[in-house]
Amino acid sequence: PFYDRGRVLRIATNDDLRNFQERSATSISLAGRSKELAKFFNLEMKIVDAELTLDGQRATIFYHSEERVDFRELVQDLAAEFRCRVDMRQVGARDEARLVADYERCGQQCCCKNFLKVLAPVSMRSAKQQKATLDPLKISGRCGRLMCCLRYEDTTYKELKANLPHRKTRVGTMEGPGIVMDGQILTQLVKIKLEHDNRIIAVPVEELMDPNDCPDPTAIPEPEPIPAADPPKRSRRRKRRRGSGGQPAEQGTTQQDSEAQPTEEQ
Repeated sequence: PFYDRGRVLRIATNDDLRNFQERSATSISLAGRSKELAKFFNLEMKIVDAELTLDGQRATIFYHSEERVDFRELVQDLAAEFRCRVDMRQVGARDEARLVADYERCGQQCCCKNFLKVLAPVSMRSAKQQKATLDPLKISGRCGRLMCCLRYEDTTYKELKANLPHRKTRVGTMEGPGIVMDGQILTQLVKIKLEHDNRIIAVPVEELMDPNDCPDPTAIPEPEPIPAADPPKRSRRRKRRRGSGGQPAEQGTTQQDSEAQPTEEQ
């Protein structure tokens, strides 16, 4: 995982797999012997891991140290004992976790060992933006550095944070103007202190408006005009007409209807 100079030659055979298992067992012995010699020579270094090539001609020992170390005597003794060429490679804290770590607190295998090929640095700004606390025990990984997963959602947090207004900014709401106290990035809620009654409310960012155009809760609303009453309607009574012979005519028959009926002479 530390270099890409190799190339694929062929598909591994059963002999290759058997040799790999034998070399892996030898690598464990090589790492243990390296720790013993480092302690014997009083070298300020930590042996992390060791590996052998498939042909057993070269061994690579990974170590971690804060200062420069003179390990020439160590290399000579190891080369004479294991009859191979020994290369010492210094690694950092993240590379050490990639070699020896297994699972993280999330329950998944460490990202550096599982799929990450390039271990880019993680800034403290990402930790401050995503975490409510800066406790080293909660934001540090197995390597003791900031967790690599802080970089995964850093771009999303930047975009969401750009939508929120800055603190102590005057904004408008449906309940009146107020001052921004705080904001939540993921939920996109803004905590606002209203100016007229000092209440603190939470408003979604899409409902914010210009403080000059928002409703004024202190303004006295104008009374609504009372609609004028309709004039009372006069009841119209139909008069009964008396027909020939002094008999009352049928109710509802008008003069026009009686005139429209043809007579016997016509």
